[in-house]
Amino acid sequence: MVNPCHIVSTMSPRLYRIPKQLEMIHAYHPHYQKLIDHNFKLGIESLKQNETTKIKLLIKQKGKCVMCGESLLNSMGEFLYDGTTNIHHVQLRSKGGSKNKLNNLVLVHQKCHTDFHRNKGL
Repeated sequence: MVNPCHIVSTMSPRLYRIPKQLEMIHAYHPHYQKLIDHNFKLGIESLKQNETTKIKLLIKQKGKCVMCGESLLNSMGEFLYDGTTNIHHVQLRSKGGSKNKLNNLVLVHQKCHTDFHRNKGL
């Protein structure tokens, strides 16, 4: 039996794809709000799936980003589900790392996560 504490739901990358009708919309386009609404909807859906895992990782890491060592909380001491944190796989899934076990996951700042993958070329 699978321990529910070790399950992490992820959304298919296909769900993050921008629909064809929104691809050509830019910041000054009259339908820009449709693109914002689409991204907001995806963000909420992703948060619903990852909320409990993020809290578990936040507690396990004592509120610190494992990449930079700085706090994952805002200036008010609150943890926000606003996309400023990402779940990172310690051992990459492409190299045999587990997709959903907490011991292979860490919570990091979104910027730290982006920089890590940019610098490693992953």
